[in-house]
Amino acid sequence: MIEEDHALSLRKLVRSTHEGLRSHEVKQGTFANGMGEFLQRYDRMADNGNQFAMNLHTMHEELLELTNNCEKGRKYWKQNGLNAEKRVSDAESLMEKAKAKYDSACEDYVRNVSGDRTSGSKRFNLKSGKLGPQSDEDILKRVETTDNDYATKVQLANSQRQELLTKLRPHAVKALQDLIAEVDSGLTYQLQKFGEFQPCDFLLIYSDS
Repeated sequence: MIEEDHALSLRKLVRSTHEGLRSHEVKQGTFANGMGEFLQRYDRMADNGNQFAMNLHTMHEELLELTNNCEKGRKYWKQNGLNAEKRVSDAESLMEKAKAKYDSACEDYVRNVSGDRTSGSKRFNLKSGKLGPQSDEDILKRVETTDNDYATKVQLANSQRQELLTKLRPHAVKALQDLIAEVDSGLTYQLQKFGEFQPCDFLLIYSDS
């Protein structure tokens, strides 16, 4: 907007000065002709300023698009990484719960085998309607079930952790590095273009001298 306002003001000044030189009150001659040529250069400066403003706006739009695209990519990989970390955390939490159930079943089995039923697990006796000690077979079956479940959870947690360390994290880091490189490359390109279309008012004025 500053460049456009400057170019507009310069154009108005050139036009009003031209009109003043063409009036009957000003004597025509070499001075008037020289001023006319001089004003043409300022008119070219106004065009140059307008073009500079348009180029700046184009640069702004391209940089904004680059920023938005990279921000979308950053958010995607951030969420993708958080989801992967959560899957591993959830798998390890399930593994710990399965281990606790397995340990509890093993403790019950040891108590049942050793005859210590004071704090061991109980079962509901259908005949008496009271709680009583579970049989070794029932407890052993529960130990085997919890053991299999624990082994499954361990395998799942290990596979999730291995995938996170060897695949997901490196892939996310590489994707973020690519985004950084894209920003650097885009900014470098825009700065190179900016260096090419900077307004050179004084060089334009004295280009013929």
